[in-house]
Amino acid sequence: MDVLKTFGDYYAKKDYTNALLTLQKNPDALSSGILNYNLGTVYTKLENWPLARYHFLQAEGVGEASQNLDLIEIKLGLVKIEKPLNTSDYFFKTSSILSDGYLTTMSLLVLMLGLLIIKKTPSLKNIVLTFLIASLPFGFNFWVKSLPRAIALKTEPLLEGPSTIFGSAGELPAGVLVITKTQGEWKKIIYPSRFQGWIRSTDLKELE
Repeated sequence: MDVLKTFGDYYAKKDYTNALLTLQKNPDALSSGILNYNLGTVYTKLENWPLARYHFLQAEGVGEASQNLDLIEIKLGLVKIEKPLNTSDYFFKTSSILSDGYLTTMSLLVLMLGLLIIKKTPSLKNIVLTFLIASLPFGFNFWVKSLPRAIALKTEPLLEGPSTIFGSAGELPAGVLVITKTQGEWKKIIYPSRFQGWIRSTDLKELE
């Protein structure tokens, strides 16, 4: 079965339910980026904005994923909700932006410049310094990518601790992108700081 053709036929007929089922039943027939891009497109048509955001984030720049994300973030009202409040927020937000290829590019530029220097003045010191400096943004990029990120698929209550005996710490709105720390079946939200609290792991959909 040609999954993309079948999907496209349903999509053209505005039969978004069967278009979605076609993708869900054949996840291995497409590359991760193409699969997530099309899932994001269908969920947008179904006005399931949190899942649409989740899949466009997973689409890794395929098609118009970036532009679609801008639209979805407006629909969810995330511009104000995810606005950084403090230094910690700015750090995580900036790190996330830099990890989208900028840090890897920086590493390659430093490496290329270092190789030119080594070619002109070869020495063990220059070799060590080049690879050390080039490895710093690469290592930081690896750390940023390893941070557990997730999307809230619906509005969920936050608690002051990792148990139902704790009091309320507010609500986590649907569609918000969070960075978390895990403790058993619970996750502590560390970004955005305005939503610091605890939530069950099952209430979030982790980005891969």
